[in-house]
Amino acid sequence: MTTSNESQTPNILPEGTYTAVPKYWGPGVTKNGTEQFGITFEISEGPFKGGRASWFGFLNTRDNAARAVKVLNTCGWDSTSSLGDVQGLTETVELVVHHEQYNGKTSAKIAFVNRLGLRMRPMPTEKIKTLDGMLAMWGLASTPRSSPAMARETTTAATIALENDDDIPF
Repeated sequence: MTTSNESQTPNILPEGTYTAVPKYWGPGVTKNGTEQFGITFEISEGPFKGGRASWFGFLNTRDNAARAVKVLNTCGWDSTSSLGDVQGLTETVELVVHHEQYNGKTSAKIAFVNRLGLRMRPMPTEKIKTLDGMLAMWGLASTPRSSPAMARETTTAATIALENDDDIPF
C-alpha cells in the first residue's frame, strides 16, 4: 500500500492504493432515486488490513452502467445473473483511493477498481533478446543462455492486466 504525504484526516482511509476483496454487494438507490450498485471491500494487506471501503456505481445511463459492469467483471461477476442475484465477486483487486471535498467535508472515495498485476504491454521475445545483449555489452548482465521461457510467449500478470488495462474511474 502507498499513501500520500498529505496530512491525514482523522477517521478516513488515507489516499493510496490498497489490495482488497469484495465482502458485501447489491443493487440500491440513492436518496434521490438514482439506481446504483454498491460493493463494500475489505482491505486484505498492510496496516489497514481488515478496514473497509465502499464503492458505488451508478446505473442511470449507458456509460455509467458500462463502467459499473466493468467493475463487477473485475471483481469476478460473469454478467449472466440478475443484478439482484450477483454471485462470484471473489477476485482480489487493487483499489485506488482519493480524497474529495464536498460541503466542507473530506471523504475517501474509491477512484479506481483495478485487476492486480502490472499495467504494461508484454515485450516481444526478440526485443527481450536484443535488450539482454545490450545489457551484456554494457557489462550490466552476463549473456543469457536460451531458456524455455524465451522459446514461447508466456502469459504473465502483465498480459492478463492488459486485457483491462484502463483504470476504471468513479
